Amino acid sequence: LPLDDQVRRAVGAALRFLPAGTQVCHGDFHPGNILLADAGPVIIDWADAGLGNPAADVARTATILAGTAATEPALSRPQRLLLRWLLRLYETRYFRRCPGGALEHESWLPVMAAVRLGEGVESQTDWLRGRVLTAFGPDRSRG
Repeated sequence: LPLDDQVRRAVGAALRFLPAGTQVCHGDFHPGNILLADAGPVIIDWADAGLGNPAADVARTATILAGTAATEPALSRPQRLLLRWLLRLYETRYFRRCPGGALEHESWLPVMAAVRLGEGVESQTDWLRGRVLTAFGPDRSRG
């Protein structure tokens, strides 16, 4: 994980205060894990599924979509805009079903960026690191 020990400790402390949850979560939900079938969309690749907090699962999806839109060199401008639009639609629908979930979702975003850093997505390293440091970096403690 390309983060210093102080930042890693801050992320770990945040995890202790965020609610774990007991709902079924996909763990890797993104457009690549949706098949369009005749009967309608089918969500695939449940290998990372588990019980958890839906706000964390949504934050992970947001991190995947936003990071890809921000950093993937192969994407065209329309593709980047489409990913950002999908993310807004996804979050809007989630918050409509879970009023008040936006604050918890926001709390999970830098944690999920740190998790994603640990996955070694090289094209997103700088972007993800920036998201983590904005929330937990050493400069955050200075007033």
